[in-house]
Amino acid sequence: MSQTARLSACGSDDVYLCASGDVICMVQVCDGVADCPDWEDEAGCACPGDTILCDDVICIDNTNVCDGVKDCADGTDEEHCGESGDGAAAGRVVTEDIL
Repeated sequence: MSQTARLSACGSDDVYLCASGDVICMVQVCDGVADCPDWEDEAGCACPGDTILCDDVICIDNTNVCDGVKDCADGTDEEHCGESGDGAAAGRVVTEDIL
């Protein structure tokens, strides 16, 4: 879709300008999908409820942390598992301590 078509589809007040010069609709910012080439539209976004933010800027459910399966594309949900104080040994993970 051309930049002009995107501006029309979003409405001129509802656009986000990526550092690359690409234009995306504001509803695409913090939606868990990287629409800007460098993922800037997902940077600094908070995850809802019982989810954590992977280093690759995707939110996953807390229950997927340290479960032996890489749910974050970059594997950050499986880093630091089993380290003293992270709660993994007890079956609970305090994500603030490991992320």
